[in-house]
Amino acid sequence: MQAIKFVVRRSAGNFERGLVLDQVDTGQISLDLAGTAASGVAQDVSLHLARHQVTHYGRDGSSLWIALADGRSLEIENFFSADGMAQSRLFVSSGGQISEIAFETGAGKEMLAQYQGAESWGKWNPSNSLLFYDEAEPMGLANAPGRYEDETVSMLGAGLALGPSLFTGAAAPAAALLGGAAALNSITSGDGASSGNEQAAVTTDTGTAASKPAETPDSTTTEKPTAEKPDPATTETPTVEKPDPVTTITPPLGSDISVSMATQLVESDGTISGAELADGKFTVTGTTEPGASVNVTIGSVNLPAQVSSDGAWSVTFPSSSVPSGEHTILATATATNAVGKTATTSGKINIDTIVNQLTAKENVTGSDHVANASELEHGLPLSGRVEPGSQLSVVFDKTTYPAHVTSDGAWSLTIPKNAISDGAYTQHYSLIATDAAGNTATIHDSVVIDQTSPDAPKILTHEIDRNDGSTKKFSFRSADEDFSVDQVSGGGGTQSLAITSSNDAVSKSTYISFQTEVPDGSALVVTAKDSAGNSNSTLMIVDVNQASSHNIANYDLTNFDISTIDLQSPEATQVTLTEQQVLALSSLSDTVKVYGTKEDSLVLTGASKGHSVEDSNGDTFILYTLGDDARILADEDLVIST
Repeated sequence: MQAIKFVVRRSAGNFERGLVLDQVDTGQISLDLAGTAASGVAQDVSLHLARHQVTHYGRDGSSLWIALADGRSLEIENFFSADGMAQSRLFVSSGGQISEIAFETGAGKEMLAQYQGAESWGKWNPSNSLLFYDEAEPMGLANAPGRYEDETVSMLGAGLALGPSLFTGAAAPAAALLGGAAALNSITSGDGASSGNEQAAVTTDTGTAASKPAETPDSTTTEKPTAEKPDPATTETPTVEKPDPVTTITPPLGSDISVSMATQLVESDGTISGAELADGKFTVTGTTEPGASVNVTIGSVNLPAQVSSDGAWSVTFPSSSVPSGEHTILATATATNAVGKTATTSGKINIDTIVNQLTAKENVTGSDHVANASELEHGLPLSGRVEPGSQLSVVFDKTTYPAHVTSDGAWSLTIPKNAISDGAYTQHYSLIATDAAGNTATIHDSVVIDQTSPDAPKILTHEIDRNDGSTKKFSFRSADEDFSVDQVSGGGGTQSLAITSSNDAVSKSTYISFQTEVPDGSALVVTAKDSAGNSNSTLMIVDVNQASSHNIANYDLTNFDISTIDLQSPEATQVTLTEQQVLALSSLSDTVKVYGTKEDSLVLTGASKGHSVEDSNGDTFILYTLGDDARILADEDLVIST
């Protein structure tokens, strides 16, 4: 790596020579700031460089940065004043040619750079000490043009528009890219004097050389200043350069470099769901300095990004880069510009590929885990928990019902009563949950349903006390039901009676004994209940020694499902029923069966008589209807009043 020669003219007759960039990539020349400020004498720097070997100029505070074609950079400290004005002069010289680079402030915070020849230097002409003649070509570049003519100088690069804040970066920047270069002419230096009053011979546009002494020019002779060459017999005429068009020095790359990452836009919302992860990839985007490179790291995976001309970048990662589940990953982006300056930023990406909670339970079956007809009277209530923010639906018997989900994830739903089939069976149902990220989860559950009620108790025998007509014992056709007896008063109250029961497996009968005698004329509700908790009741009117009349409207029977009325006691009994009373007696059906004898009567005002019906026990009844829905199956022996 070849060092670059330089000359610094610190004052009249005071020169410093040296080498810079000797085996290093970045060199530094420091100007005497105190001497410049105190004496007002500009310091002049000449670099052994050809113009085409400089690619960029840039300013960082008071320093001038020069980027060379071989990638190295050179800093000249204290070249600019605090307000950005050049307080020294800069020349590049090679092969006897010399050019001054003039710097001016442009619009805003831009700077303007212009190559200038001898005619732009005014009275003072640089001395031979600022010129480099036949030294080895700087940087070993062999393609320098012999002369810089208008038609041979090419554009060094397109202008680079960066933000003005990059003018003041604290770190050493690369120089900004020049917008172009212009033609050069030749200049001949003086005889080596360094007083600042040297004169130069200028070659005109037509190529004619003219002598230009300190006084009036001589049209017939041309004087050549003595060149600093080892051979005193020959001299060379340095080339005079014509001023270049003004070019813009844009803010320097690398004074500050930034990189941003829009992790909130990953998969449009900053969260990668299960479905989005399943498609095999996801993309991370951001912005950086135009021309910079960007690498992004997630976990152990590092990938280069595609960077567009405006600095927008993106990189696509495979789904395997992140684990499934519910967690947060860190993505880190590092940008590097053309001169090696770096910037790093990080952002979080949410991973949510699961519905993290989903449970269900039914709320009516109790300890037996069977939903009976009574428990399902108002439908089947279901509930559970799901991930907060989720939506949930239940598919029950091929019908989908939306559930209500609270903010903490509790959900609830009641399957309507009319959607639950009668009978005894196991009903399967499914829960489908969708969380806020779009993940779905399904679980399956079931509930045992038994809405088959036992037959209403049918009295086989009725044992009474002949002295006072009180009831002592009943027997019923039954095998495995449990029985209970309640006494109903005319005032509407009910009282549960203490009984002792026993089953006879041979006769398939159940015997009930009352621990206290039941008075004559009592209205009793005898209830049979199966193992699932379904029940069916019979209303018995016990008239042993005296006849009685009963209006069902006087009894509070709301706690019972009564499908049978038994009037078969020894004395005559009369019962009145209306449509509303029939419908209210039982939720099991809209039909009531009435047993009785020819001494008993049934008042059904407004009823319509129908056909004869035989039940499963071989008993014969006459069908009567009240209104649209109420049906009565009356024993054929009963006396019916309509």
